[in-house]
Amino acid sequence: MNNQNPKPNASPKSGRKPKLDKAQNCIMVRFTDEEYAKFLSMFEKSGVYAKAVFIKARVFNKDFKVIMTDSFILEIISKITNLHAQFRAVGVNINQITKVFQTHFSEKEPNGCYRIYFITSWHL
Repeated sequence: MNNQNPKPNASPKSGRKPKLDKAQNCIMVRFTDEEYAKFLSMFEKSGVYAKAVFIKARVFNKDFKVIMTDSFILEIISKITNLHAQFRAVGVNINQITKVFQTHFSEKEPNGCYRIYFITSWHL
């Protein structure tokens, strides 16, 4: 009996669909230590996820992105983030003071409220 599949191009009932243009050819390249170090630096600058994808792009003259990080920009972003956090803290403090005034002093007695506000602002 012949154990081969009667339909050679038939896809299996389950699993991944076969690719139409399957990459079957493999080429092996050897680098010296200097060449490999240069290759790795170019690969890391490109930001590509796989070395094979990077090599294919370079062989077929496709452009690749170089991602540069600037420490000065990162420093500015961290300072802006800290400033935003300080503004939020001030806003929270103002909300807490307002809540205390609203709970302890009624609108019927505004003189006491103004007097406490004047005393607290004088000490600041």
